[in-house]
Amino acid sequence: EIELVEHKEGLPTDSKKLSKILNEMLEDVANPDDPTLGPINASFAKLAKPILEEITRSITANTPAVSKALQDAVILIEKQWKKFGNDRFESASTLPLERFSPFFSSFEQKSYGGVKEQFMANLEIPGQYDSLSQAPDPTWHAKIVSFETNTTIFTQSKQKPKKIIIRGSDGREYAFIAKGSEDLRQDERIQRLYRAMDSLLTQSPSARAKALRIRTFHVLPLTRRSGLIEFVHRTEPVGRILLNSSDVAKSNIGNISVRHEAFIKARAMLGLSGKKRKEIDGGSLVQEDKMGVTCDLSKVSRPAHDDYLTAMANAELHASNKILRGLSHPGYSPAEDAIRHKLQVASGCPEAFLAARRVFAASLAASSISGWIVGLGDRHCENILLDVSHGSLVHVDFGYAFGTGTLTLPIPEIVPFRATRTFLGALKPLDAREWLETDMVRVLTALRSGKNLLEGAMDIFIRDPILDWTRETQKGDDVEKHVEMRVMHARSKLSLANPASICTEQCKPKHSQSAHWEGLQRLILGDDNGARARAGKMCEDVEQQVECLMDMATDPRILANSWTGWKAWM
Repeated sequence: EIELVEHKEGLPTDSKKLSKILNEMLEDVANPDDPTLGPINASFAKLAKPILEEITRSITANTPAVSKALQDAVILIEKQWKKFGNDRFESASTLPLERFSPFFSSFEQKSYGGVKEQFMANLEIPGQYDSLSQAPDPTWHAKIVSFETNTTIFTQSKQKPKKIIIRGSDGREYAFIAKGSEDLRQDERIQRLYRAMDSLLTQSPSARAKALRIRTFHVLPLTRRSGLIEFVHRTEPVGRILLNSSDVAKSNIGNISVRHEAFIKARAMLGLSGKKRKEIDGGSLVQEDKMGVTCDLSKVSRPAHDDYLTAMANAELHASNKILRGLSHPGYSPAEDAIRHKLQVASGCPEAFLAARRVFAASLAASSISGWIVGLGDRHCENILLDVSHGSLVHVDFGYAFGTGTLTLPIPEIVPFRATRTFLGALKPLDAREWLETDMVRVLTALRSGKNLLEGAMDIFIRDPILDWTRETQKGDDVEKHVEMRVMHARSKLSLANPASICTEQCKPKHSQSAHWEGLQRLILGDDNGARARAGKMCEDVEQQVECLMDMATDPRILANSWTGWKAWM
């Protein structure tokens, strides 16, 4: 927020607005003497608060950048935290709940006592007010009885979220992930939109007949920087499933990513013409191997943002197909049928597998269309969970929504959703594309029937835009206009707009003045006789719109030249 104030408003460091933000930051750290704090939180507050208070006092009207001073304070706090041995908590996967919250660990529901006891006796399990079919009836809601004494820590995540288990008065256990340092309001709003979409699917006879559903979960923002996320049981990230499917794939994942970066760098070094070769010491840096063009990354730097953009503008079908075939070879990457095999093993019998495959196809179609409508990006395999007991997919992490991945990222996301070879391979020997397109038409038709409902649900983003959207605008830009434009793009998808035309409009503000813009447009629109180019700005019907979407999602030129971390070959 302080960076935003400095960038957008240029307010002096002693302004009331900055003072308010600094005070809120100090309050977030908490009082080290607060008896409700757990030992870990109290230790951190005791260490961090004096450092932040000293930095805050040192800020004057002549301080060049408040945000830089605070970043230096954060680095100092991290060093001190590790110096006193507290970093041992960073690697622990399980810790007693009382280390974080004595209140939670000692919580006990009582039906007697004073006002405090009566209040605690009526604390409800979170997430019981989301039904769209009927009004909530609190008399039937489950209440909190107690908490599991231990908490699981997700050590691989930067924010170290914690899994807590709440015991309910209905005899069930409810698992939630406590997450900090992140605004979960966007996740909660996306889930609300997804529930509205799911209700439209259940009301559509054709969608209901094919069991086309969207898996949702509860998200509860508690503050602007913390909240609870319902833990989705029996799921596993697709990325982990793919890597665990093959020892070769697991051992080669790093090498394959480097090989893709070498491809991107080589394509960029060819230049926008695709023919110019750069020389060094009399020899060509760009070489050829069985996967296509490459270069030695020990002699040149790894690809920068401009290298990706040049490669995208210079995308060629033959070169793209060649690198994708090479990267996806079973000797380097997970097999095409890795997801299919996982479902087979989990099913136990042929009938159960066929049912799981049907659910997988329906879930892939519904989640792809719904994700495209809300402009959901960053769909790498770790952000897609698979319920192996059921076959359905669950998408997580909605930080890149409403076109953020296309509008603001230096390497724009052009692919509308993930329909890569392992996802399509799960449906073999049937024609995966034909199967999915048929179901996607049913999904999009059902959602268009509730266009007014969905547009109304999107209005919350205009009335109360999240901080990240505000931060994305440049100094002097109209924030309200920027927010309305993002929601307008989502609405146009329900009005038969060509997906390629929408993507072009989203890329235009950031890239239209660059040298690679013409080539980037060619990549987005595809061949002159292709589905996207033939459609024009508006599609004739839902079938043509879905055809354009699948054409973009499976275009080798788009996949091969996407950001390496997306792993388009998997």
